[in-house]
Amino acid sequence: RSDVLRSLIIGDNEVIAAKVRALLDDYSGSTRRWVIAVRSGGVVEVGGGFDDDTERHVVHRLLSTIDGVTKVNLDTRISD
Repeated sequence: RSDVLRSLIIGDNEVIAAKVRALLDDYSGSTRRWVIAVRSGGVVEVGGGFDDDTERHVVHRLLSTIDGVTKVNLDTRISD
């Protein structure tokens, strides 16, 4: 119930963004290496560098597990 209420109050994109940030922080040890944006329809964009293709794959798979994420774009330039 709290997830439904939270999404009604602050919006789905903000909930997804918070979950993305939490997963990336756990993965990277809270280094905040990447900039994220959540676009309409649950499209997540991650800007910033990756160490290698393995890290890109891991981040892509992690973010794909989040409810509401429909697509993950990596290495994008984040703009409003």
